[in-house]
Amino acid sequence: MNAKIVYSDMPVLLVGGGDCPTATLTNALSRSQTVVAADGGAARLLPLGRMPDYVIGDMDSLDPALQA
Repeated sequence: MNAKIVYSDMPVLLVGGGDCPTATLTNALSRSQTVVAADGGAARLLPLGRMPDYVIGDMDSLDPALQA
């Protein structure tokens, strides 16, 4: 499979659901225009006021309410 899911000439931030200090994530967000969440990573972004540009994965780690 060679289809591109995300394309950008600028750096892309990929956020997973693992542990990451909030200050580190906030700093990375301030430096990134395009943000991709690997399913549960969206739950880390939304409380910070950032909607991911893309969500990838099988969505097994993302609450259905957040998926909506």
